Amino acid sequence: VLPAEPPLPPRLVILDFDGTLADSLPRLSVAYADVAEQFGLRRAAAAEAQALRGSDAKTALRALGIPRWRL
Repeated sequence: VLPAEPPLPPRLVILDFDGTLADSLPRLSVAYADVAEQFGLRRAAAAEAQALRGSDAKTALRALGIPRWRL
């Protein structure tokens, strides 16, 4: 039996941060809820989260009342 060869490194990695290739909002919402609970942050209501979709981080943090020093 021949030894297994190590896998080749990927030649291309695609990152999708705006939801063009996949709708990541449901997973992001769950992750944020977990972090909010762990660190005592205010959770965003569903309508608020939808309204913040597409906002930059500074705008979202301000809307959620999260000071930058907590990052």
